[in-house]
Amino acid sequence: MTSATMEQVSPKTLRRVIVAAGIGNFVEWFDFAVYGFLATTIAQQFFPSGDASAALLKTFAVFAGPSPFGPLAEFSSACWATGSGASEPWR
Repeated sequence: MTSATMEQVSPKTLRRVIVAAGIGNFVEWFDFAVYGFLATTIAQQFFPSGDASAALLKTFAVFAGPSPFGPLAEFSSACWATGSGASEPWR
């Protein structure tokens, strides 16, 4: 059985990764909180039908649409923070 070798990460790279992760986490939670607080107002303004429940469900559907792109943004932030990209394979 072979032992795994541990690569040493420079403090500058580690700091950049932590800052990028913190910024991404803050933006995600801020976006989620603002949308959650304003969902009923958004439903009334953009889907002014007679059925408030249907309007709220449509609002949640619009919010859920771009959700798969979150991991893509996080991956690109990680690539930026670590300096890896197309020229260097992801490890």
